[in-house]
Amino acid sequence: MSFKQNLLEKLKIKAMAQKVLASVGPVGGPLKVDREAMDSLLISARYTKIRERELDLYRKETTAGKSRILVLDNDLNIYHTTLDDVLLRKNPTVKEMISIRNAIKILNDTDVVVSKKAESVLAIEK
Repeated sequence: MSFKQNLLEKLKIKAMAQKVLASVGPVGGPLKVDREAMDSLLISARYTKIRERELDLYRKETTAGKSRILVLDNDLNIYHTTLDDVLLRKNPTVKEMISIRNAIKILNDTDVVVSKKAESVLAIEK
């Protein structure tokens, strides 16, 4: 890729990130994340899109079977864990909720969350 094309691509990514950051608000607030801009930002960052259990997930493979997974909702959490673990925490089935260990995982996700909201957008922009 030439220098000019690379520079134009970076400017485009920065503009998309700013558009998403402008739409990020508090959880349950009136602002909703601009899904189209976030989708194009994630695609340009080479995340693969996965649709599971009515969730839009974007995954980037890392080491040892774990992945960086972003759930496209108003929280914009980035998880560093497996796909099954993210599905358990974000959209559990009744069978998964019966286990006490799983219930604790569902209620507490601080051990696998890497970043939230604006921090996630800035991490993807880089």
